Amino acid sequence: MKKILTLLIAWFAMSSVCMAQNGSFTLGYCDGQLATVATGDLFSNEKHIWVQSAVYIPASQAKVLAGNRIEKIRAGLANKINVDSLRVWIRTSLDGEDLVTATMTKTSTPALNKGWNEFVLETPYEIPEDTEGFYIGMSYYQRGVARALSVILNPQPNALFVKFGDTDWVDRSATGALCLEAEVYGDNLPQHDLQLQAVKADRYLSLKKGELNVTATVRNMAVATINNFKAVCTIDGYDEPMVVDINHPIAYREVKNLTFVVKPSMITSVPDGPLNLYVTLTNLDGNDDENPSDNSGQVSFFVIDNVFVRNVLMENFTTERCPNCPPMATMVHRVLDQPEFSNVILWEHHSGYYEDVLTTQFDRDYMWFYNDGGSTYAPAMMYDRFGVTATTPVDFPETQAYLENMLTERLAEPALVDINIKAGYLEDGKLKVIVTGERTQETFTTLPPRMTVALVEDNINAVSQSGASGTFIHHNVGRAISSVWGEEILWNGNNYRYECTFDVDEAWNKENLGIIAFVSEYNPRNPVACGVANTRLLKADLFGDITEGLTGDVNGDGEVGIDDVNAVINIMLGKAESVAAADLNGDGQVGIDDVNGVINLMLGK
Repeated sequence: MKKILTLLIAWFAMSSVCMAQNGSFTLGYCDGQLATVATGDLFSNEKHIWVQSAVYIPASQAKVLAGNRIEKIRAGLANKINVDSLRVWIRTSLDGEDLVTATMTKTSTPALNKGWNEFVLETPYEIPEDTEGFYIGMSYYQRGVARALSVILNPQPNALFVKFGDTDWVDRSATGALCLEAEVYGDNLPQHDLQLQAVKADRYLSLKKGELNVTATVRNMAVATINNFKAVCTIDGYDEPMVVDINHPIAYREVKNLTFVVKPSMITSVPDGPLNLYVTLTNLDGNDDENPSDNSGQVSFFVIDNVFVRNVLMENFTTERCPNCPPMATMVHRVLDQPEFSNVILWEHHSGYYEDVLTTQFDRDYMWFYNDGGSTYAPAMMYDRFGVTATTPVDFPETQAYLENMLTERLAEPALVDINIKAGYLEDGKLKVIVTGERTQETFTTLPPRMTVALVEDNINAVSQSGASGTFIHHNVGRAISSVWGEEILWNGNNYRYECTFDVDEAWNKENLGIIAFVSEYNPRNPVACGVANTRLLKADLFGDITEGLTGDVNGDGEVGIDDVNAVINIMLGKAESVAAADLNGDGQVGIDDVNGVINLMLGK
């Protein structure tokens, strides 16, 4: 379905006729685009009926055009088979009388045809000063089934009303926009009119950062190019407006997505629930907007204390028996070599298409994510385990652009939990891992967050990789795991600490080992409810000595007691020199959370 929509949109774009007429103003919603394939169910199987369709021009827009006249109407047909005649009209109500009309048949000059049909009105429609809005419509008579309605896939209010035979009029604007336009001429055409079509903003405002990125979709609804305007932004409950100067030329009928930054310094604490940001466009090259009714929009956002660096976990299902995996690996590393994707962490699962010598049991377990009745394939990807469809987080990225878009979308998501990793070898040769971090607020996931730690090995030479010529290298292959589905995090306030150890096989190259830790959700009944909140990779060259410290035994007497609590308090107050054993949560600081941690250890909690 996704491919079909993409193809149709490209087809529509190729069929577009989006140009301004000299000395005129184009009225309609399709922006000159023409759909040459009928859309969905917009047809009738009845014979010998009139099929009617229309767009509505509301009073707010119509009054801007008052004193001018409509001289031409262009009507698009996706097909002319079984269409005997085509008529355009203007009415003040859908079932009202025709104020003006014009007709074209198969034998008229010009004759109706598939595509655009232009009508020159013998009597132009003079738009009155007291207009309350009007409909511009087209009707065609079909002697048989005629899939002729031309509708582009750009839903917007007032853009499509339809009526088949004796049925009632139905508003189908949620389906798309009718390919129907009128040309307005006169001496009073609007010069300054911007429309704010949509507003988007960051989901979270971090008090620590103090900035909110806002994107406004703006269209020039008047004939003069607008070079400069202001965006006035206000927030619920705060009187102080924020005014942003925007210097981006927008030509007649042009649509631009403009991103700017607001700094709501008046917000100093985290409120309950979301806040609304209101955006209004004003001062168009120093002029008032001639139609201020469509200049405003709003978007909601949440306030949090902080956001953290976002890393994306990209999991790759691959095996040496997969002939299509080497080309995919080439594309993946071409993407990961780009600086903007340096925060993407790759993890290989050797499953999905048979198995190989690197397959582990957790590789097999993770095939559950496919959620396709046991049907699996490789190569395949997951991006933070977020659903690419309603049923699975697994998909096949057909192009590099698609892969980049998926990763860019995930990288743009703010991270509400932080991850820090320390790892080192113990005397018995085991690898100990300590993961610490904090969250921005008590609840940032729907389900209880879980911690998963994976031991991976990089740069493994393939034994016999299908589809590859010469040497082929596997990257970040899973060797061991702390828990397949993660272990629920135990919070100390907004901080956490997690420990695990791994047995290290002598056959593994220690210099190429790494630790991937990630916080995620887990719903055993729903593969798309297991999203990864954040992740981190620690490579072997950053492993260190962790045989001492981080135990709560601050005074080193082999026990954790009240003297250790006092020692942490003295360090926190600057009365004693800091030692590693006092920093229980591993955040590099000694504070009240570490005091609580020592007390919990002392009490056996």
